[in-house]
Amino acid sequence: MSSETSSPTRPSVRLNTATMVDTCRQAAKASGPLAVVALVSFVGSLVATGGDALELATSPFSIAASVVGVAALVALTIGMFSVAADHPVLQAGPGRVGWLLAVVGTVLAAGGQWAQLFVLPGLAGPAPDLATNGIGSVVAGYIASYIVLGVGWMIVGITLLRTGAATKGLAWFLIVGAVLCVPPLPVRFVFVAVAVSLLARRSADRS
Repeated sequence: MSSETSSPTRPSVRLNTATMVDTCRQAAKASGPLAVVALVSFVGSLVATGGDALELATSPFSIAASVVGVAALVALTIGMFSVAADHPVLQAGPGRVGWLLAVVGTVLAAGGQWAQLFVLPGLAGPAPDLATNGIGSVVAGYIASYIVLGVGWMIVGITLLRTGAATKGLAWFLIVGAVLCVPPLPVRFVFVAVAVSLLARRSADRS
């Protein structure tokens, strides 16, 4: 009797899981375009302000870049669950370690982007030196976040490359993007987000 009552729920569970993975995959697909928009907005702020650090902190273009950057990193965080689901090599061994590091780093980077959105503009008036030079501990945490993010995504990319779970070109694109997360570049996560977006699109095409 119990088997008869429990069996009808199984397809529903499978359907819900598939729906969840598809939702996460859509988020992964959106992370790349959002990151590109964030980069373009930041370049616009550089042009509009002439690169002045204090004006950058309050520039509408910079604020827009931070808003879209937060959205890109949140989408990337959500999308990572579909990356693991679509690539079983990331569910065990070094791939899993890299994936977990990438999750932690991406979440921390999203928090740093959130602080940049709300803290820097608020400091521009009462504490312009802090707005331009940053707070030591905050800067250190920001750097550490991207180091974790970069190392995690680098391991993910190497795992995908060694196992053939992704094309060589896409895996190398992800690895290079992970390396570029470490130096102090604007919207440094853009290449990782684009790579993950392309991975999600390829997975969607196969499903």
